[in-house]
Amino acid sequence: MTLKMTSRWRLLLWFLVPVLVVCSIEVQAQLKGYTAEQLRYQLYYKVLDPAQTLSDSRWMRLEPNENSFGFTDKIYVFKLNIVNLGQQTLPVLLEVAYPLLDHLDIYEGNLAPSSQRYSLGDKKPFSDRVIKNRNFVIPADLEPNKTEIYFFRIQTTSATQFPLNIWNPVDFHEREKMLYGWYGLYFGTMLVMAMYNLFIYSSVRYSAYLWYVVYVLSMTLFQAAIEGLTFRYVWPQSLWWNSISTSFFVCTMMAGVFLFQIHFLDLKNQSPNLFLLSKVAIAVSVILIISTFIVPYQYIIKVGAVLTTSSCIIALFTGYWVWYKGYRQARYFCLAWTVLVIVGFGTVMNYVGLLPRSVFTEYSTQIGSLIEVVLLSFALAEYINYEKSMRYEAQQHALSLQKIHNEELETKVAQRTEELEVLNRKLSDLSATDQLTGLRNRRFLNTYLREELERCQQYKRPMTLMMLDIDHFKQFNDAHGHLAGDACLQAVAKCISVSLRWPGDLVARFGGEEFCVLCETDSAGAVKVAERIRGNVEQLEFRWQNQTMKVTISLGVVVKTPDAGDSIEILISCADDALYKSKAAGRNQVTFYQATCA
Repeated sequence: MTLKMTSRWRLLLWFLVPVLVVCSIEVQAQLKGYTAEQLRYQLYYKVLDPAQTLSDSRWMRLEPNENSFGFTDKIYVFKLNIVNLGQQTLPVLLEVAYPLLDHLDIYEGNLAPSSQRYSLGDKKPFSDRVIKNRNFVIPADLEPNKTEIYFFRIQTTSATQFPLNIWNPVDFHEREKMLYGWYGLYFGTMLVMAMYNLFIYSSVRYSAYLWYVVYVLSMTLFQAAIEGLTFRYVWPQSLWWNSISTSFFVCTMMAGVFLFQIHFLDLKNQSPNLFLLSKVAIAVSVILIISTFIVPYQYIIKVGAVLTTSSCIIALFTGYWVWYKGYRQARYFCLAWTVLVIVGFGTVMNYVGLLPRSVFTEYSTQIGSLIEVVLLSFALAEYINYEKSMRYEAQQHALSLQKIHNEELETKVAQRTEELEVLNRKLSDLSATDQLTGLRNRRFLNTYLREELERCQQYKRPMTLMMLDIDHFKQFNDAHGHLAGDACLQAVAKCISVSLRWPGDLVARFGGEEFCVLCETDSAGAVKVAERIRGNVEQLEFRWQNQTMKVTISLGVVVKTPDAGDSIEILISCADDALYKSKAAGRNQVTFYQATCA
């Protein structure tokens, strides 16, 4: 029995070595085979609604880890500026390493229709591609010391991703050889497992083997579809089937999972409630399989993603529950699904746009599914002679699994605690921000004022409080409408913000058209700041419905080295009185509070 255990783990070790090799492959967008001394590039992008034009938004810099944008109906346009720094022409291959994009139009120089060089995507026959590759690859020759500009326009119903690689052609083909070696290992192993267990099913007629084969084949075809291999080699001209194949295989995979676990875990006897839940999940999977041929892909794939996630959770819970109830065969099932859920989480986060496309997110599901299939195959094989030869091994393995499970639970608790802390910080920041202007709101101002008042009282530092009010704002609203009023508030808020020079200065929206500025400065400094703000707003011009708008503001300022008797209410009241005097004196001016604030 010890010899069998050693041989089995030795087999797993040899199996995992190629997996570790694949993990070393870099897949983030970058130069491949060329150095920064040879080529230099910059990436920008725009996001458009279907009805927008390019002039409706500005170019934004695309950061290295920003290549996944989730499910969206928006149009993404990417701009690549690339320059050959050498003295001779360099051949390159531009690879968009995500094969599920519906429409990928590539322009050279500018976005005029006459500049379009390629129209790619999985909505077009594979034969239209200039380079026959599972990804979208185009050739280019870069002349010395010349900046070339390429535009990539993407619109897709799948997850929007743009992992761009700039290849030396020699290195590209070397990478393809290594990658297809991995694919050969992965898909070969999956098919061998499916065929082997189908043969066993034909001999023993144990239903779990049949549904295991359905699951493995569905997982294999799903992975081949999302990697672009089925479109490359199996159905390159079948655009309709290619467009629905991924969602179809997701649904058949989930149906196979629940049918497998019903039989393998003996749910009818072990847990009637989980047996009923699994039957409901099977019915939902069958409905989705049928709907795949009727309902548009963008809806089915989202529902399928939810079903996949919930199915993994249900399957994992079912396995551990049945194992907890004493059904020893569930231990392999739990280990297999724990591995798949952990590594698959990164892929799900990538598709919804929360993680960039990377080596982990690109290959984690394949690696996890391969390990899972091997483990489940072992489980099925062990089921045949469980009572005869595996009793001792099962006891030792159960202890090992318990330790692994506890470590994973501790890791998950730590991760969830950290996520909750980040979420709480974000919620706290949102609650302190005015949603219209982006400035701090009244709630934050009150807290900040108290803290600053106490600090200035302690260290005997002068503090300046300014109340600002947009002149004739009600008439402005009545004349131009509330939307114009909102635009006015946003423009004035931005103008006030850029008028402040020190990081410790605070501007907040006090309410309505009133703003509040808090600075740590004396009277001379307060005069400069207040007049700078007033002058900048007076010179401010903003556009609204093809009209140029101008407004002015009145300011009330109080400068005080606070003592123990001062409060924020007193300071605000003093600044308010000064503001009232500015308005009474004709507006568009600064008035300092002269009396003692007490």
